[in-house]
Amino acid sequence: MSERERYPLRAKLRLLLTCTFAPQPIPSFRELASQTGLSDQTWDNLLSGKSANPRLSTLRKLCLYFEVSLDFFAYQTEAETQAYLYQTRLRGKSLYIAKIESAANALSQTGQYNVLALMEWMQRADLADRRRQLQHPGKDPQYAANPHD
Repeated sequence: MSERERYPLRAKLRLLLTCTFAPQPIPSFRELASQTGLSDQTWDNLLSGKSANPRLSTLRKLCLYFEVSLDFFAYQTEAETQAYLYQTRLRGKSLYIAKIESAANALSQTGQYNVLALMEWMQRADLADRRRQLQHPGKDPQYAANPHD
């Protein structure tokens, strides 16, 4: 595909699925259908290229699910499409952090506090591991017989 060739809808959807679910496997059509409100047949048609020009209502459901604007589907080339994703989803924070943030917003205040406490604990543990690695270069504290040497 040359730089100026039209980037098909099925390729855009595969890119979104990969960015959304990696490194986990992409869900089945049935799972995607239950999560998006689109039928598994619609997903099959979209990803196989049988439905190259879906209805606006279908695109809106896709936009809501993948958290992109309708602009995403208007880009004509692969480079434009990837640039849009980089600028809107990947720049500044990872997709995983965005998912955690979204899930945390749905929690109660106590739940949010607990998640924050856990994240702070994980950050302190990571810093402690880095300090050990700096103090003992070449030793992996995870596999060393006595990581506190």
